[in-house]
Parts: sequence; C-alpha cells; structure tokens
Amino acid sequence: MIATVLLLTMAMQGPGATVNMRGVGAVTCVTALQAENRVASENWIAGYWAAWDMARIDKAAPLAAASDLNGIVAEVERECRSAPIHSLVAATMAARVAVQARSRRGG
Repeated sequence: MIATVLLLTMAMQGPGATVNMRGVGAVTCVTALQAENRVASENWIAGYWAAWDMARIDKAAPLAAASDLNGIVAEVERECRSAPIHSLVAATMAARVAVQARSRRGG
C-alpha cells in the first residue's frame, strides 16, 4: 500500500518537480488525530479529498461520492492506525487507493 502511495506521489510531482507539504497534511497521523488537532485535520482531509476529485473531474467520477465526511475520515483513520508515523497526506492518499480498490471490486 505504501509503495502505491509513494508511486502516486512521484507521479503527481512530475519530472523535476518537488512538493513541500506544509501545515496539517505534513504532520504525523499521531499528531493529526489528537483531540486538539481533530477539527483542523478533518477539515484538511475534506479539502484535500475534494480538491483531488475536482482536479480529476473530467477523467473520473468523484471517489466515495456516496460517502460523507465521517466515512472518508474513518478511511483515513484506518490508514493512520496501520502506520501512525506516516504523514496525514500519505494516510489520505493511501485511503483513496483503498477506497478505489474496493469500489473496483464492487464493495
């Protein structure tokens, strides 16, 4: 799963481009999901997920369109529990990959 996320990250960057993540997306899952950071993290997840969908709107339907924010955050939390030292952005991308794989399998 993490290899897939790393490949997605490299593909997003393009040749010679770099991405310097800042803010909530750059913190570890442990930090992001602490009670005092919860609202900011959920807002960041919602914005990142929506922006990713909007960037691809001409190529694919929104991922997890039938879900609500609680469902999306639960997916990210699941990824965070499996790799708590990863960044919130890595966990969010891994959650997208997991949701996409399940939707392709029909469940």
